[in-house]
Amino acid sequence: MISNDTVLVDFGPMTMTIFVQKDGNPLIDMAFASGKKAITILDQLAKNKEIIKKLSKDLEESEEYGDVINRMIIAAQRVDKDELTPLAAVAGAVADEVADFLVDSGAEKIIVNNGGDIALRLKPKEKVVVGVMSPKRDISYKLTILGNMGIGGVCTSGYTGRSFSLGIADLCVAIAKNASLADAAATIIGNETNIDSPHIKRERAEMIYPDTDIPAKYVTREVGDLTEKEKREAIKRGLKKAYELISKGIIIGSLISVKDITEYTPFVEDLITQG
Repeated sequence: MISNDTVLVDFGPMTMTIFVQKDGNPLIDMAFASGKKAITILDQLAKNKEIIKKLSKDLEESEEYGDVINRMIIAAQRVDKDELTPLAAVAGAVADEVADFLVDSGAEKIIVNNGGDIALRLKPKEKVVVGVMSPKRDISYKLTILGNMGIGGVCTSGYTGRSFSLGIADLCVAIAKNASLADAAATIIGNETNIDSPHIKRERAEMIYPDTDIPAKYVTREVGDLTEKEKREAIKRGLKKAYELISKGIIIGSLISVKDITEYTPFVEDLITQG
């Protein structure tokens, strides 16, 4: 327990915070129970490590995989089955699984933050403010989310994060009905923010992490000085993918930052205030 209302799960690759509230009071016992469930999910992922590294187009749902891996497969297939492996949705899917475990507790406000990929379950009267953190570790923007908006996931990707990205966005936020879709969408939108420049350093993914699910892909390691035109072109490419996903009903909105330039879709404009 890290505060009077929040439980931290720090285990292996997982750093997750769990907040559960009903009638304005924290449900600490439920938060601890869901944290233990999160740890068991890691065991299931480890047992199926080779499966979740395959392209989602080569996979089908299976009872033997368990709920969280099936969530990952579904999300990756909906967002881009030809490019994504289920691992593109792993953090969001685990957050969803934990959040849904808590729904039956009768909670009115559930926030599961899995390393920056957030699952929300809010009753209509509830409100949450989600901070969007810049690579400098300060809050650049705040998104005010109401329970009646149908938002269940706010997830972030970018080359400065813990996972690999093919693009140059410092951060790419996707908002969706669940965190699994938002996570996969943030990944693919971030990948699209890709331009050619001698000031961008890339390296094959397996040279950095031999067990990667995207071998032979060149991932972004460093982005130097870019012109404003280059930054806006990268954002334009990412937003094109975001609008495509919005038109298909896969996500609700997106925000993309490249260096000092940030742009977002109209729905996000209604949610956002500067930090």
